[in-house]
Amino acid sequence: MLQEPIAPYIDQSQPFPADNLSDMPIHPALQHPGTAEMQPEFAPIAPQQTFDPPDAMTTSFEPMAAEPALVDAEPAAIQATMESANVYGDAIDAAKQLRDNGVALSAAGRHGRAIDALTQAHALTPLDDLALLHLGLSLTRKGYLKEAITVLRLPFDADPLDPAAATLLGKARLLSGDAKEAIWTMEPAAHTNPGRFNLHFYLGVAYAKTGRYAAARDAWEIAHGLRPKDGDTRRFLRQAQRLLDAEQTR
Repeated sequence: MLQEPIAPYIDQSQPFPADNLSDMPIHPALQHPGTAEMQPEFAPIAPQQTFDPPDAMTTSFEPMAAEPALVDAEPAAIQATMESANVYGDAIDAAKQLRDNGVALSAAGRHGRAIDALTQAHALTPLDDLALLHLGLSLTRKGYLKEAITVLRLPFDADPLDPAAATLLGKARLLSGDAKEAIWTMEPAAHTNPGRFNLHFYLGVAYAKTGRYAAARDAWEIAHGLRPKDGDTRRFLRQAQRLLDAEQTR
């Protein structure tokens, strides 16, 4: 039986703080103002005046005077637009700070705090792939595999060939016990990204879990070429080759 080096860090002793990531609390200072403030009403513009086209022999005509209703509306409309833009800009800045803090916490192995920061960043900017990838990574490291898969499907569905999204989602599915889904997730990206060690290494693990030892050996040979000194890859390659040799002697 192949040993996988990806399970020991899984810690399922603590429950996930919320069933839905959107239910995570957001600090009051980061909350958006009400809809009325975010979508100011603009004064209606009066219908344009009509004018008769100039006579065919006329070479010029007087320009129309500015419409009073439009002129009166401009200062209030511009001010409201600027205020709305400032609120939006503050939210973007807050989300970026939360994301950067969360990424740093995740890289330092402080995954619980990273989840808190990145969940709030995701609430403010739902399409930030960097926040989603690191949130998915931290959820996986803490053992919240169902939540990790839900999060990681967002960047993966946007670009299935992205190597980071494919690797992280494939690894989460592999750890959840679904090796076939892990293969389906990682295989296309592996074909277009021959230089990604983790992608080929975990794809090899998924192949081995489904008994596809020749495919596992091929994936690990690519990974070995990228990191020749990696002990796990060398050991897995030897085990896969022994299993293939045993199959041929039957």
